[in-house]
Amino acid sequence: MKYRALVPVMLGLLVATSACGPPAEEEDPVTEQATSTQEAAEGFDAIAAQWDASLNGHDVEGVLSIFGADPVMMPPGAPVVVGTEAIAQWMQALFEQGVTDVRNEVASRSDGAPIR
Repeated sequence: MKYRALVPVMLGLLVATSACGPPAEEEDPVTEQATSTQEAAEGFDAIAAQWDASLNGHDVEGVLSIFGADPVMMPPGAPVVVGTEAIAQWMQALFEQGVTDVRNEVASRSDGAPIR
């Protein structure tokens, strides 16, 4: 009879201790931000590479595929170009001028380190 009284107590302890496992690991905000920053930098690098390849290949459709549904392009030293058709015409005119060997460079922070 002694053991029958212990069974409910042991089961209760078992249930109570199983609920008291180690706390879930929390994400370190700095690590999480660094990861998302790295992913963003890699995404930017991929888009920049696609942009360069499309321009160097005189591929208007490749350039346009980078833009969203309502594209706006702001070329340096030129008026804003709005819309798919206008950007396509602008790119074609650029190609006719003989643009070759386009390369994007990643900007850097004020301390000289690359932005990543």
